[in-house]
Amino acid sequence: MKTKRGQVTIFIIIAVVVVAFIALAYMVYPKIKSNFQTETKNPQAFISECVEDELNEYVDLISKQGGSLDPKLYLPYAGYNTSYLCHTPENYLSCAPKKPFLQKDIEDELTRTITPQVEACFNSLQLNYEGKGYDVQMVPGKIKIKLLPKKIIGTFDYKVTLTKDGTETYNLFNIMLDNNLYELIKISDIIVEWAIVYGKIDPISIMAAYSYIDVKREYPTWGDVIYILKDKEVGGEFRVLTRSFAYPPVPS
Repeated sequence: MKTKRGQVTIFIIIAVVVVAFIALAYMVYPKIKSNFQTETKNPQAFISECVEDELNEYVDLISKQGGSLDPKLYLPYAGYNTSYLCHTPENYLSCAPKKPFLQKDIEDELTRTITPQVEACFNSLQLNYEGKGYDVQMVPGKIKIKLLPKKIIGTFDYKVTLTKDGTETYNLFNIMLDNNLYELIKISDIIVEWAIVYGKIDPISIMAAYSYIDVKREYPTWGDVIYILKDKEVGGEFRVLTRSFAYPPVPS
């Protein structure tokens, strides 16, 4: 009988210990997990997350403003200052292209504009790791935004060396956005070519050649033609504004 009582007592003690351990683990584990994730967060992921939202905002703005974040020759349209990609101030004459190297212009402007954010993110990375006891050595490098088919790639040629219980070195950070700006620019180049020769192009012919694109053509003022290109599959929008072979309105 004493043996059975002893066994019951042992089981009770074990049960209490197990319950106490589970309760302690429940309270402590979230902190351990949180600290572990923060402590071991990859610098590449840190930089990518830090830059992504800002770069997306600039890409959206430059697309809706016709290829420029700070347009000089533009038309206010639907809440945005849309820049002319082909323009002439004269009536009856062909337009002259204003951005013959549109892709490169956009890449350069995005690079210039995102550079302060990238630098701030690397400074934040350094402070974050130093706050966790790391020795951080950082060598800044070239920042570049590149448009590619269905993607926008940002490369940051920084070298970051972290030393604590060992040494880890990270080179050439990057960010990748799923975006079709490259394709929309190629279509806008075609629209500009037609504007130079014919003044405008029928949206149906564009949609026939590019089935995934929806094209809306509007005439915001006499002489101006704006094409709103939208990707029906993945989203994304680009505005193409031209003024070519402008005919003044017929007097009534």
